[in-house]
Amino acid sequence: MKLLIPLTILTISFIIYYFFNAPKENKGDFIEVEKVGKYKNPYTKQNPYSPYEPKGEWEKQIPSIGQVEPEKQVVQKDYLSLDDIKHKMPKVEKAPMNRTFNYEVFLQVKKILQQSSSTYYSKKHIVLNSHIISILNTQTSRDKFRTYLATDFGLDDQTIDEQMRKNRTVWDWVVFLAP
Repeated sequence: MKLLIPLTILTISFIIYYFFNAPKENKGDFIEVEKVGKYKNPYTKQNPYSPYEPKGEWEKQIPSIGQVEPEKQVVQKDYLSLDDIKHKMPKVEKAPMNRTFNYEVFLQVKKILQQSSSTYYSKKHIVLNSHIISILNTQTSRDKFRTYLATDFGLDDQTIDEQMRKNRTVWDWVVFLAP
């Protein structure tokens, strides 16, 4: 009952407002047009100073797509785009790798890296172009790697330190350790 009385008052006030104060609908905004040879189109938004031309005049001026031949003018540019550089540069053919790949050495280095690494991701995804720093990211793991290299390959500490500075990827270590 508490809700019914305000709801009734609201609906009656809406009905009274709708019938007596409803805004009158405009059928459209029309522009007064002077009766001259050219007139403005009141139904399109356009520049007020541009005249509307009847359809027949501009249809004659524009040829259809089949009639138009593309112009074969080459525009001279002051700069070279990336595509221009790609097409003008000579292509250098890459020779195949002349070094052989020793798979047994790779498996042994991969095993050493897995034993000395402390992260799960690097243990499962060791490939030839993996960086040693991403696999051995702590000092303890690098020390383990040095000890495993010394025991498995018989390298001394000075050689290992020198090669740690030079060899950045697993591929470099495989090439260095291959017989």
